[in-house]
Amino acid sequence: MDGRHRYLASPSLACVSLTVGVRAFTVEIDSPDGTPLRTYRRRSGKLFTSDEDPLALLEPLSMKTRAFMQSSACALFDEDVRGAFGSMATDELKGRVKVISRLARAYGMGIAARAFSEALRATGKMRPADVEMRCARIRAQGTRAKAARELGTRLADYDGFMLRGGDRDGQAAAEG
Repeated sequence: MDGRHRYLASPSLACVSLTVGVRAFTVEIDSPDGTPLRTYRRRSGKLFTSDEDPLALLEPLSMKTRAFMQSSACALFDEDVRGAFGSMATDELKGRVKVISRLARAYGMGIAARAFSEALRATGKMRPADVEMRCARIRAQGTRAKAARELGTRLADYDGFMLRGGDRDGQAAAEG
């Protein structure tokens, strides 16, 4: 916009006419059918800016995995994780980028990046199942259920009942 500010919709939408809504504080990019694609904070000033949503980049980057290493999406991971990505074979990295894309859509890019880091620190590996479990655990940390508590039931009553050999009505089996 204005030759100074760039907002990435998606590499898959190159050469497609899109609708851009410029508001006071945001820029919204809509698909040709009017479906909202991306919303960015509106930039101002005379300096060149470029905004992109890392999620928009992940799917195309799974096909060009070495480009992933130079992307803004990869920059969201800590140095150790980026190093592990850099040492992977092309096919392995391609699989990890697809996992990142899936987990980022489900949990958010911040949680996915943190989960990769935690998995690497804990196990020395970043197996998809381990990373996904960590994503779920990270997201659930703020919403832990309250500890269950017993409401009026005492196990001692049951123990006494079982020791007497009672039936369902609380009567001793021999009495019935």
